[in-house]
Amino acid sequence: MYNFPISPQVKLSSLVFRTLSGVIGGTFGTVIVFIGIFLGGSIVQPVLSAAIGEEGVHPLFIFLAIILIFLSLLVSNLATCVFLTYANREKYNRLISTLTQVFVVNVILFLVALPLYLLVSAHSLAAIGYLAGIQLILGVLTTVLAMEVLAGSKHIILNLYSSILAIFSALLVIAMIFLTTTAAATSLLVFIAIPLVWGFFAFWGTVAEMVYQWFYSLYGSDPLCSETSFGEDYGERGKEEKEEESPVKSDDVTEEAENENE
Repeated sequence: MYNFPISPQVKLSSLVFRTLSGVIGGTFGTVIVFIGIFLGGSIVQPVLSAAIGEEGVHPLFIFLAIILIFLSLLVSNLATCVFLTYANREKYNRLISTLTQVFVVNVILFLVALPLYLLVSAHSLAAIGYLAGIQLILGVLTTVLAMEVLAGSKHIILNLYSSILAIFSALLVIAMIFLTTTAAATSLLVFIAIPLVWGFFAFWGTVAEMVYQWFYSLYGSDPLCSETSFGEDYGERGKEEKEEESPVKSDDVTEEAENENE
């Protein structure tokens, strides 16, 4: 039975298994990128070879790039959901519902980002890559949160903290690769970015659970639970006052009814 942070115990094997699940799931998106680049170079090579010229970026290239970004991120997020579900079946036990919501949220994210792609593509081809990176991070983040909500997690705040660590860790590694390697090596980011980001999200999410369980075992406190209150929250006082007044009102109604019967 899943009753975090009491049980089940998150072990080192869970850390390895979930991290690999994130990396492997992200690799599915990399495969889509590779297939798209291969097919694009083989089928529309004459168009793509002239995509960047004095007249700017060819519209067909922009269309193919946007579709490729959407499909790679969608496939990687759905695949990672499946792998993480099997890596932690006690927690994630609503696979079909989770996949449905992840699909919907990724489609919405793509539709919101589409006007931005069309806008920045008119100015810079590199801007498409930066925007794709932002969509990647937002897509993974919303996927993680959707999984937690559907799992009925009471520690989504813990997932937010671990997601922040994952985002900055991924950005740090990407920045190091971008600044310390050659242009040819930098192009590898196209293939490793998705599994890298998903790997960090899975890694830090599991590490956060391990550290939190250790903290709970020492102090018996559960501060990041959504049901934990600090001080007197707004609205709770009024609720308590109504609960205190309700017995009095019910007694008054009972007395009035007895008087009427007499």
